[in-house]
Amino acid sequence: MLNVKALSWALALTAALAFCVYVAYGLMVPSEYNTVFGFPGFRWITFGRFLFGLSGAIASAAFTGWVVGTLNNFFHRRWETAHAH
Repeated sequence: MLNVKALSWALALTAALAFCVYVAYGLMVPSEYNTVFGFPGFRWITFGRFLFGLSGAIASAAFTGWVVGTLNNFFHRRWETAHAH
């Protein structure tokens, strides 16, 4: 059985760290290497966009942990009940 709260927190913190590394890498690399963001007049990052992206990454990862943990526990209980000796 998985601890759903621990799984959700672990995934959320991992997503937050990965998002921060992604943003830091994007800020350190010269703009000519960022070909995806090479549109005229495009501002890559602002503080508001950073907070919005960070909160979205945390929320989606926590939700994923909740869904995966809950489904795992459901099927684990069902498997144990069906195969109990």
